[in-house]
Amino acid sequence: MDDKGLQNHIDPFEVTLESTPKMTPEQERDAAGRSGNSAYSMAYIDASIQEYKEGIGQFQKRMPDVVRGYLDFTGACFAEGAMSEKQKQLMALAISIQIQDEYCMMYHTATALDKGASEQEVLETIAVAAAFGGGAAFSQGVTLVMDVLNQYSRVH
Repeated sequence: MDDKGLQNHIDPFEVTLESTPKMTPEQERDAAGRSGNSAYSMAYIDASIQEYKEGIGQFQKRMPDVVRGYLDFTGACFAEGAMSEKQKQLMALAISIQIQDEYCMMYHTATALDKGASEQEVLETIAVAAAFGGGAAFSQGVTLVMDVLNQYSRVH
């Protein structure tokens, strides 16, 4: 798979422990200060996404063929096609809300916004996920996803 396809998900060459930037204590305090009364600060959100990438990097050292296969597959799935990358990220967000996967909720909210999703599109994604997932999906959407949306909206 070419590098463009991998950019739609996590590039395995970007995931090594050495290449994942750490936030300085000052950056963490600044990020936490922007969070207001949010249950999840920007530092927590960024640290969680970084933790996920570091986990991939560690797993890749032990199982490189599995990680490469997974990243090639997901890169192809998230690549621009009949559906835009943004639409695919919103779909992944809805699924992650439904299955209660906090790492994926944070990652796909941030990536959907990066791919051009509007606040309204994220809110409607929460609503659709709640329509299928009931109270559990709704509670994740109106807490964690809203926190990530609010944090990244302040940054961009």
